[in-house]
Amino acid sequence: MQDDQRHLHHFTTQVLGLWSGWNEAVSTALLGDWASPLSECAALGPADLEKLRYDIRAVHRHMTPLWRRRTYGGRRVLLLETQCGESLTLRDLLSGKTCPEDPLLDLIPGDRRLARILTTLEPGEREVVLALGLRGVETWSEAAEYVGAVDPRTLGERVRRKVRRLVAEHRRRDTQQSAAPASELWQMGKDGESA
Repeated sequence: MQDDQRHLHHFTTQVLGLWSGWNEAVSTALLGDWASPLSECAALGPADLEKLRYDIRAVHRHMTPLWRRRTYGGRRVLLLETQCGESLTLRDLLSGKTCPEDPLLDLIPGDRRLARILTTLEPGEREVVLALGLRGVETWSEAAEYVGAVDPRTLGERVRRKVRRLVAEHRRRDTQQSAAPASELWQMGKDGESA
């Protein structure tokens, strides 16, 4: 076995001109179909050796962990658990920063009641409601001003009243649905007709 490793090391460094860190990629690529021309003729040409080199580079690239690869710009991808100090990781440094997608994700309502109200509103009114949830926007007038309304005070008040009316309407519907007695629900009879 030691002799095989020595031959592999010699082939990798002397014939291919690679350093010994490529031994595993070379041995894996040697198991491929690069030697198929040997079944037709007794020698390998320069094109066959280039195919072997291409296969070696592909295997080496696949064997390299993501955090050791370089991107097209020459930068490396780092793990979030990379140590940046004695008790500090890259995750600790980045956790306080926001991603460019964060404001967009904040606009997606997680509450189905809010989603129902937002779908009922006109696009301009929806923008005012969503602006009200942004940092630094505290009143309906400020929200309307934020979206660029000509008369922010009037638009803000109109949207506020409409949203309050829609909330009351949805609450009334939810209360009616939950308070309905079970006997009023449609039930199918034995013959498939209404009971």
